[in-house]
Amino acid sequence: MRKPSEKARAKNERVEAALKEYLEKKFKSVTAAAKAHDVPEATLRARVKGRKSRAEAKEEMQLLAKAEEDALVRWILDVSKAGYPPRKPQVREMAEQIRRERVSKINDASITLVEYPPIGDQWVDRFIQRHPSLQTAYARRIDASRIKETTVDAVMRWLNTVRETIEQYDVAAKDIYNMDESGFAIGSTQGACVVIDSRIRSQFQARPGRQEWVTVIECICGDGSVINPLVIFCGMKLSSEWLISRELTKGWRFSCTKRGWTSDVHGLEWLRRCFEPETREKANGGWRILILDGHGSHVTLDFMKHCRDHKIILLRLVPHTSHLCQPLDVGLFGPLKSTLSAKLEPLFQTEVSRIRKSEWLTAFAEAREDTFSESNVLGGWRGAGLLPFDPDKVLRHIVVVPPPENSAPVAPASTSPMHENSSLDPDLFNSSLLTSSPLNTEAFRRTASALRAEVQQKKVLVTPIRQLIPRLTTATERLHAENSILKTRLKAATDVLAARKEQKKGTRVTLKDQLLLTTDEVIAAVERLAEEKKKRVKKTSRQGRKRKAQEVESESEDNSSHAGSDYAFPSEILDCIVVE
Repeated sequence: MRKPSEKARAKNERVEAALKEYLEKKFKSVTAAAKAHDVPEATLRARVKGRKSRAEAKEEMQLLAKAEEDALVRWILDVSKAGYPPRKPQVREMAEQIRRERVSKINDASITLVEYPPIGDQWVDRFIQRHPSLQTAYARRIDASRIKETTVDAVMRWLNTVRETIEQYDVAAKDIYNMDESGFAIGSTQGACVVIDSRIRSQFQARPGRQEWVTVIECICGDGSVINPLVIFCGMKLSSEWLISRELTKGWRFSCTKRGWTSDVHGLEWLRRCFEPETREKANGGWRILILDGHGSHVTLDFMKHCRDHKIILLRLVPHTSHLCQPLDVGLFGPLKSTLSAKLEPLFQTEVSRIRKSEWLTAFAEAREDTFSESNVLGGWRGAGLLPFDPDKVLRHIVVVPPPENSAPVAPASTSPMHENSSLDPDLFNSSLLTSSPLNTEAFRRTASALRAEVQQKKVLVTPIRQLIPRLTTATERLHAENSILKTRLKAATDVLAARKEQKKGTRVTLKDQLLLTTDEVIAAVERLAEEKKKRVKKTSRQGRKRKAQEVESESEDNSSHAGSDYAFPSEILDCIVVE
């Protein structure tokens, strides 16, 4: 499939712009408009006379009308902006749904009068090529909150705060630091492009079964230097067996926790024994800036007090923006984990049952030496827009979807004369009426009423009305496609909610001596427990009725024994009587 030429696409855009400005009377002649936009005069003159562009001429051959494709593009941009870009099969299924909605009033359950052939596998690729605002990419999973809450205002507020702090305290780049912790699962690697047997076509990669967590606290400086890390292993006591030669880990510090996670104590000890001593001499009594995220170990009272006592300014990142604004995340952690995976692959291929901590530490030290270079550190600061100050480095990654442009030029209503006796308001037939999103319902109703009145008079329609009719058909197709998309999304959400409501609360079944149970065995066990529960309820109810009968009989005997007697128990004694 031949990809459309970028040169031809740019030329068509210039022709559209020249045609639009000529129709808006910005140029006195076709020649002047063609010369201003560097397009052939013959092409522009033909377009003025009504000849369609190449894309418009082929529209009748397409599966979806232009308005329907525009609605599909709008849906893709909307869900992509929300962080849920669709896959190609989803786009094809949505296009199929738009076509099915066309004939929903014609076909019914008993007979199919109109049937479309299925959309081919290559249609989505051609659809993407027809719309420059779309492209394919390999999506990376990220928390939805990072996409929703990373806004231009939040990022600019953060960058301006850092710049103002640097200027206020006169802090040099050599005294600006960024620290963060990153977790690693021993025995896990990132997916990568591999060479496989074409006859088997297996895409699986084996890995050792045992997984342990390791946390590493890293810190980089604005001048490209790096502070020695703190490695936290999983274990109750630190073992010398886990460590490696001093040449690779000179100056490193090690610790351990029950799960291999960091803690408030570890964060404070890193600050006291790692960061502050190693940066004190370079600061020479001046202020230092430490940029970090909102992890709980970074905002304890002792942590902040130690920073205040030693002239360390804490700058906390805006929540959910570290993937764009933190230098370690922007330029170092990604390459580090990729290189570490490559270092561990030869070890996995030996088919060992588990990776030792010392083996993992060796690979990590080598990967860190390769990736934590001065150029990568400085690149992380540049990518975060901090050193030097450059907001565009960050803002270009924040997707702000512009409203889709209506490329079809439409002549203004005021360019053509109305009939002398016509009292129509030209604004009723404004082209923006049908291209606005959402549609201005009140204005559309007035325009429709005026159009019906003109048609009923059985006279020659004026130019603005003749131009309105094809726009009406386009708007109808677009609204119909958007309605189909909304129906499909509503049905998907309704099906999920209905399935969740139908799912009943489960019953726990004790395995006892059985380690595995089939579905039938689980259902049988649940039914058996339900029967036992019913029997217990019946037995309890019978015992309750029997006890009530005994109480009534005893009460009648008491009444007969005291009949005719004036003796009465005090109320406080009656409250304490229990009938056996």
